[in-house]
Amino acid sequence: GIGRHPTQDVPRLFAEASAKHPQVQTIVTEPLGHDIPLILNVVDNTVRSSIDQALTSVSQEPPPFEETFFGSIQAAMNEAMVSQEQLQQEKQLDLSSPQHQQSQYTNE
Repeated sequence: GIGRHPTQDVPRLFAEASAKHPQVQTIVTEPLGHDIPLILNVVDNTVRSSIDQALTSVSQEPPPFEETFFGSIQAAMNEAMVSQEQLQQEKQLDLSSPQHQQSQYTNE
């Protein structure tokens, strides 16, 4: 199967970003691959190019990536990865604790 990330996480991240940026119309497509930051950068560059062309006559700077729709998604993904890493570190610490090691010997 394709896993939980494209079927649950991505739609949730898009919903959260859409709530922060209701003026942006979005659709979620079939999974495009595993290099999500690269995909987001490609899309962001395409959108920025269009915005740059449109804003040239108005003389406004586009917002920084972090403040854009895709920046919101990237930030949420980064937070999720940090949370997962912290959970893994906590599990490793718990497994190396004296209490855990002692319980292994008493269960044998």
